[in-house]
Amino acid sequence: MNKKKILVDMSATLIHHGHIRLLKKASKLGIVIVALTRDSEIKKYKNYSPELNFNQRKEILESIKLVNKVVPSNFIIKDNFLKKYKIDILVHGDDNLNEISSKKLKIFDRTRGISSSLLRKKSAKIHFLENKENLTWKKVWEQRIKNSNIKLSDLNLKNSMILNGHYDGAGKIPISSWKKYGKKLKQKFNIDSKQNLYEVGCGSGAFLYLFKDLKKIGGCDFSGNLIRYCRKFLPNHSKNILEKKSEEISISPKYDFVVSHGLLHYLNNISAKKTIIKMIKKSSNKIILLDIPEKKFKKKYLLLRKKALGETIYNNKYKNLNHNYYTKSFFSKIAKKEGCSYFFFKSDIEKHKQGKYRFNVCFSKK
Repeated sequence: MNKKKILVDMSATLIHHGHIRLLKKASKLGIVIVALTRDSEIKKYKNYSPELNFNQRKEILESIKLVNKVVPSNFIIKDNFLKKYKIDILVHGDDNLNEISSKKLKIFDRTRGISSSLLRKKSAKIHFLENKENLTWKKVWEQRIKNSNIKLSDLNLKNSMILNGHYDGAGKIPISSWKKYGKKLKQKFNIDSKQNLYEVGCGSGAFLYLFKDLKKIGGCDFSGNLIRYCRKFLPNHSKNILEKKSEEISISPKYDFVVSHGLLHYLNNISAKKTIIKMIKKSSNKIILLDIPEKKFKKKYLLLRKKALGETIYNNKYKNLNHNYYTKSFFSKIAKKEGCSYFFFKSDIEKHKQGKYRFNVCFSKK
């Protein structure tokens, strides 16, 4: 006995579990043929171009074992289309707009709470929030040189530390402590002059300066003004210092050590995770994440910062700006998923008041 031909029409611009459930129901009725909406029809009826073109969507659907065949279709299916492919029944969700005989139509309830449109809106909202946060902080760091009255020609470590926020308020670090910090890191991780190091979120180059004797150093930051200062401050490595968002760094060329210092404080969890994964891919040895604010100390940390600047100044300075705080489990989960070994260690910068509320973590490639 020949099985019935069952048509399921869909746009499948962003395939989800609702599509799969509908295909499962249709497969119980017979052989499933998917009528896939053409790109031009989606543009005409939904007023947007699909994220994946017709051929890409078709390739995905053809790989699903429930689907026997995929054919191109208009957005609205009519009886002549059913005749062309000798279709016995058209299956659709309860939002059906197709103009066919009710005798050949089988309606199933839609999967509630999911649709390609909802996924698109959710993705757009996340993208907006990420960019809004990044743009707000970007504006702050872009104005850092102007607000500090430091010229691009005033090239020294103290000015670089001021521009990177290491020389004021509760974050103030003496230059001698900063230099000792660099030496301690070199000893702890056996970093020598034959190796190379890349910093994500390098700003004006205060941290990179501690490693300027290495074979090669590089870095990136989303502030164009700070990057310009960094290039002038570290002229022998300027070609490796780029204006770029942290989660958009290139995974090549590889560096022995890929580090960040104080960066994650300014990233939300989504951006932080993307950045760390990129750092893992860029490193050929170790990924070192430094000066991470620990979530359990958030209240004490804020009290310290407000006391250092004065509550009124602090509230005005950081109005509408979000800082992020982390649990150690956030990093252990990423390390395990990416196949890295890891260990945590204390922040060890002399006379750094914020250090007791921060921690460091190192990932090693297996």
